[in-house]
Amino acid sequence: MKLQLTLILFVYFSLGASAQHKNAVKNVVKPDKIIIKVEGEEFKILRTDKNSRKITIADFLFVNLLGVLASNDSVLFNTYNSQPFDMPANEPTFNGFLVRLKQGDSAVFSVLADSLFPLSFGKEVPTGISNNDRINCTITVLEVATNAERMSMQEDAIRKQEESSKQLIVKDSMESARFLKSFKEVKVTPDGLKYIVVKSGIGRQVVKGDKITVSYKGKFLDGRIFDESKAGEPAFTFQIGSAQVIRGWEEGLLFMKEGDQFKFIIPWDLAYGLSGQGPIPPYTTLVFDIKLDKID
Repeated sequence: MKLQLTLILFVYFSLGASAQHKNAVKNVVKPDKIIIKVEGEEFKILRTDKNSRKITIADFLFVNLLGVLASNDSVLFNTYNSQPFDMPANEPTFNGFLVRLKQGDSAVFSVLADSLFPLSFGKEVPTGISNNDRINCTITVLEVATNAERMSMQEDAIRKQEESSKQLIVKDSMESARFLKSFKEVKVTPDGLKYIVVKSGIGRQVVKGDKITVSYKGKFLDGRIFDESKAGEPAFTFQIGSAQVIRGWEEGLLFMKEGDQFKFIIPWDLAYGLSGQGPIPPYTTLVFDIKLDKID
């Protein structure tokens, strides 16, 4: 089985599921150093707690993993500051070594590149690394779980994600309602896009397929600017209907004529959705002041 980053289970850990393990590690004063050999390969184990949970061949592990190319000390991968790996205890690259560990243990070992990348990552050895290069690895076992426990953790994480999403949606809806109270003559489309005609132009109406140029300023509901076109920079030109902009823009611009100035209040599902993008958080209504400069 390939090593995979598991976002749902990362949420589980970030919400405190591994706090008990972390506290146990923090209280250990003198960890044991153990050296073992498996099929000729040497593994150095740092044991933090003799009484912690043992790993069986059927278990699943949630681990942090660091890989460094031995020939030049370059870091190839590192999950210690990101999302942990979800991997089976019978991971083939490690020759059954993982069942010698316990929850909370760390270990240092070396593997061949032509074993690690094809067997664990499911990809070819990267360019610039030879098959016989050694990869020095450090692994820390964060959590041990049976398949049933793993499924329960996933279900728990999904419930927490759903609850968090509901809270964000309610918060965004309340902020959007407060914002709209300041305006009159707000028009609403069937999809929920809201727009205000600030100034009317005299040019022709936009139709799908038009190539247009716009000036714009993108803001959050609290007035903070996250993006804008600026004088002296290349104009923002694109084709309507080509999926180059968010859905709220595609829909709203079809109501505009050349020279019009509109304010769009775009709900999150017509903007950057449940994932967000860059400085824009998930489930966020956005405000755009847009001037349609030109239709080609």
